[in-house]
Amino acid sequence: MQKPRWIHEYVVAAVTSSSTTKLFYPAANKVFHSHLNSRFQTFMSTLDKQQDPDSFREAIQHKHWCNAVNTELQALERNGTWSLAAIPKEKRAIG
Repeated sequence: MQKPRWIHEYVVAAVTSSSTTKLFYPAANKVFHSHLNSRFQTFMSTLDKQQDPDSFREAIQHKHWCNAVNTELQALERNGTWSLAAIPKEKRAIG
């Protein structure tokens, strides 16, 4: 199968680090905080080290993630962009 013509019009940021490996997001390795004041550098460094949970089961073990989920659900309800609905009999919930 041939690539669509339009795809050749884009520049891909991938760089080859070896003959078999490609880095698809090299910009992530080139983010510098040196131009920021020292307090903000510390803040950004903390964000870089933060580990997000990999699953819902892992997230609900931490109060700050539960609070974040509840805050988001309240905002969705307040804005009228989300509502709880019953699952139709012929369907099943996602695991």
